[in-house]
Amino acid sequence: MVTHQDLVHSLRSFRENCNANLQLKAMNRDWNRVIHVRVTDFTSEHTIVMREGHMEVQEGAPECADMIVSGPGGVLVDVFGGGVSPTEPYLAGELQVRGSQEDILRLDFISLMIWGE
Repeated sequence: MVTHQDLVHSLRSFRENCNANLQLKAMNRDWNRVIHVRVTDFTSEHTIVMREGHMEVQEGAPECADMIVSGPGGVLVDVFGGGVSPTEPYLAGELQVRGSQEDILRLDFISLMIWGE
């Protein structure tokens, strides 16, 4: 069973890989967003903050979010840990993403740049 700590680990890995990728840092230098990550099958909420090409991850829900990414813990661990492309669980209805189409595509592209297909 996936735990809160598993999600924390995958989000940290996502953050570290994003921040280490110079191409992503340049591409995201003007993409300032707050992303709420919410687990639907146990209590766990996180905030991803993108500011000037740098990503931070915090525990807890933000006061206001530009995007909301929600799904079962196992799906979120797989997506943010690089085990699966976000497109697959999104199309299967396991991953819900609310935000502008541009922001959704940007987040998907970040995952692609970090983890590949």
